[in-house]
Amino acid sequence: MPQKRDDLYTKAFAVMLKVERRRRGWSTEDLAKLCKVTRSGVSAWETGHCAPTFGNILKIAGVFQVKLSDMMRAVENVAAVLEKNHDQATEPAAPSDHAQG
Repeated sequence: MPQKRDDLYTKAFAVMLKVERRRRGWSTEDLAKLCKVTRSGVSAWETGHCAPTFGNILKIAGVFQVKLSDMMRAVENVAAVLEKNHDQATEPAAPSDHAQG
């Protein structure tokens, strides 16, 4: 179960990062330069292929000019939505009201 949770938070961070970058009108290259990382690194974070290190998370919060706690709260909120949507998508369908026959 921990791996599933880690995957959920990696995806949630990816969604938050992409939304915040786009909201600011920045390209992946712009964010990479500001964080002093490669563009492919930012792309990997945004696609959820990998999560940034704690040091890079601190850089991202600084670049976005937000408190780390606020940024991680946003990730928590995105994770909750992703988990709810996943749970709804995997629930069995309710039996049909139509008579079989």
